[in-house]
Amino acid sequence: MSDTIGTLTRYAAFMQALRPADLDRLDEMFTPDVRFSDPFSDVSGHAGLRAVFGAMFADMEAPRFEVLDIAPTPRGGYLKWRFTGQLRGGALDFVGTSEVEVRDGLIARHTDYWDAARGVYETLPVLGGLLRLLRRRIGHADRE
Repeated sequence: MSDTIGTLTRYAAFMQALRPADLDRLDEMFTPDVRFSDPFSDVSGHAGLRAVFGAMFADMEAPRFEVLDIAPTPRGGYLKWRFTGQLRGGALDFVGTSEVEVRDGLIARHTDYWDAARGVYETLPVLGGLLRLLRRRIGHADRE
């Protein structure tokens, strides 16, 4: 388990420092057959992962991950993180969780869980307004 904790800690540091130049070093952190999925993507291998991260850097200004917590499991673990950036002039700021599988000191699977409606869709001009209205009408959150 200590090897898994070391890999998770190294992965957290990698994600927090991720920049476009790091896309040429994916083999240092991920297995060749890595599987990555999130609400928008489901890819395999370094080429697929490079495409996802490359699109993030091309489409966004100042994308950043801040790892808030690490919870190891026998086969990998969970990372709780905060993502910030700018998309088409709108600020993104949301929290999510990644479930990761570790194999031979590398990340073999990474699955993200986060609320795409709040994280991205609500920042879009027309769709965002409709989603916020819908949330107010059917939601049960405290109202101030």
